[in-house]
Amino acid sequence: MQAKAVAKFVKISPRKARLVVDLIRNKKANDAVNILNFSVKAAAKTVSDVLKNAMTIAKDREMNQDKLIVKEALCDEGPRLKRGIAAGRGHYRKINKQMCHITIAVEEAENKEVKPEIKSKKSEKTETKTVNTAKVLKKEKK
Repeated sequence: MQAKAVAKFVKISPRKARLVVDLIRNKKANDAVNILNFSVKAAAKTVSDVLKNAMTIAKDREMNQDKLIVKEALCDEGPRLKRGIAAGRGHYRKINKQMCHITIAVEEAENKEVKPEIKSKKSEKTETKTVNTAKVLKKEKK
């Protein structure tokens, strides 16, 4: 089950907002909030608000808050406000003020079976060294 939150007509360029949205995709929701809190991008606050809204919706649907994952994070282009300003020699310079739609969906992670820990090669080597030294010590005592 997913919980989705959308912010429409946000006055941030979609290109700039996508940089922030890409940071949190497929991360744990709590980790994503921390990433956004320490991000210096201007869009981070807006994306953080949308993420917190999605987490609140998930809480209302009785999902476990500790297992939430950002499953979908999109930033689509919205309409443009077309403005202009007078330029030199009677010219008119266009100014396009871009907007975007930010969509974030969180989902509860499925429980995966925990595999038994496999000893690394380093730990096996150290065990064999201790066994070898023990054999050497026994031989010396004889």
